[in-house]
Amino acid sequence: MEYIFIGAGPSNCIASILLKKNNPNLDVLVLDKNIEPCKKMRMTGNGRCNLAPKEDNIEAYNYPSFLNELFKQVSLKLYLETLSDIGVSTKLLKGGYY
Repeated sequence: MEYIFIGAGPSNCIASILLKKNNPNLDVLVLDKNIEPCKKMRMTGNGRCNLAPKEDNIEAYNYPSFLNELFKQVSLKLYLETLSDIGVSTKLLKGGYY
């Protein structure tokens, strides 16, 4: 079976990596009009690639109620561990984000 993701944004890139990692026999393809995947994500946080807020700093973000609901379903710890498992290293910065 083949899976095609349209758009190489953070969600599709992470989803495609996890899909392939958990199902090595699947064919997974990510298509995007840009040459570099996740280019916009690398520009967030003044070029520091803002991946997540520190849990106690959720109110500093545009939609804190959304983040509260998200962290109820998937903990920040699990999210950061998943990123680490696929080779994305994170670091907590002074501004309260990873």
